[in-house]
Amino acid sequence: MQTAEVRTARPALGEIVWNIVLNAIIPLLLYKLSRRYLSPSEFIALVIATTFPLGKSIFDLAHLGQVDPLSIVVLLGIATDGVALFFGGSPRLLLVRESLFTGAFGLSCFVSLVLPRPMMFYFGRHFHGGSRPATAGPFQRRVAIA
Repeated sequence: MQTAEVRTARPALGEIVWNIVLNAIIPLLLYKLSRRYLSPSEFIALVIATTFPLGKSIFDLAHLGQVDPLSIVVLLGIATDGVALFFGGSPRLLLVRESLFTGAFGLSCFVSLVLPRPMMFYFGRHFHGGSRPATAGPFQRRVAIA
């Protein structure tokens, strides 16, 4: 049997789907449309694809006082693609760009260990409690760091 606190702490399915649409589908559509209609340059398409997650992150920070972790992951992925393109975009480099993202993400998780709360705490809070204070509070109380 679940307690009321556990039931209210889980984000609604609609919120999860909305996050996927905002952080994955819209940047992908922006990338594809810009490649097709604006410029065949992959770099320009990546810059255009970053506008939505970057704008969403700035909006979340200004209005909610926090940043959506999914937006950060999307921006990190796009940034590593940009770095791969900056170094020439050779076929060999393009083959390892997913590994570049994984390495950059792992490095940022490792570096975040020196912060008061590691980066994965915010991912856990986001996926378990959502961005609403009423649902994020129970998660923070359960994983309080001494």
